[in-house]
Amino acid sequence: MRQANRPLNPSVGADIENVGGSGQYRGFESAQSTLYMQQTIELGGKREARTDVARSEMGTVKARGTTR
Repeated sequence: MRQANRPLNPSVGADIENVGGSGQYRGFESAQSTLYMQQTIELGGKREARTDVARSEMGTVKARGTTR
């Protein structure tokens, strides 16, 4: 339940282009690098819906008597 209510995790990445080619793109002299960070912004009540599903599943598990 707690996990379902948390925001989605951001991600971080890096891209490197024009490395290891030939001619003017040989080596690292013409390399281009990009660092980025992404964060999903949930719209339309998606987090609330995810939390409701988790709450419903917890209720089902408790009703069956199979809680840990």
